[in-house]
Amino acid sequence: MPRGVKQFLYGILYLAIIVALGFGVYARFWNQAPSCFDGIQNGGEQGIDCGGPCAELCVASLTPVETLEQPTMVSNGFGRATIFAHVANANADAGVSGMTYSFSLLDASGAVVGSIPGETFFYPGQTKYLVAVNQAVPAMTASVALLVASTSWVASATMGIAPLLSFQNVMTAAVSSGTIAASGIVVNQDPVAVSNVLVVAFFKDTSGATVGISQTEIDRISGNTSANFSVLYPVNPNIDPTKTEVDAYGLRG
Repeated sequence: MPRGVKQFLYGILYLAIIVALGFGVYARFWNQAPSCFDGIQNGGEQGIDCGGPCAELCVASLTPVETLEQPTMVSNGFGRATIFAHVANANADAGVSGMTYSFSLLDASGAVVGSIPGETFFYPGQTKYLVAVNQAVPAMTASVALLVASTSWVASATMGIAPLLSFQNVMTAAVSSGTIAASGIVVNQDPVAVSNVLVVAFFKDTSGATVGISQTEIDRISGNTSANFSVLYPVNPNIDPTKTEVDAYGLRG
């Protein structure tokens, strides 16, 4: 075979090998099928390897748990008070499996003079009250701030929706010379049991302003059943028994 023909054939062979290697490198590193672990936003992801088809949430795009109303402090007398704040998780696609927070007690200058820790959870889109009942507070406390320390987000598909709890036969009446009670029935309208059901009662005056808060906990309410509750509070002449409001939160399962 002439030398020129051999060189041509070898050249074709080397070119084929180079093309094959190049295609392999391209297929391996530049033309991968979209995945949740490739460091690229693709395949319908909402961020890099998060959201869309990926189990990982795009935490940076979530709306932080927000305070709808600034914390309020209701004096119980004798250096004690109950503190509450109205808060919400506005994310319809993400819940909070655990959130640690604190009520910071501030003096007139804004300096911190005390702190009351707490922990809670939120279902997707859930609004609730955080309540610290009958806490000792320094005499110089002038206001309260809510500080969120940590938030553990989970996908809505993992956490599910908030249990559907409702109330029946709620009434407020004296149970002794010094105590009143908001009592009634809390109904679990879901087929799944709800545990650690916290029932919060807001005792109000004739204008609708909250003048007292207390709460009680029910260990478990089976699916499609109900349980009696009674929330006790010291007698207060400013309380209008017809204005009492109740709310409840619990965990599925």
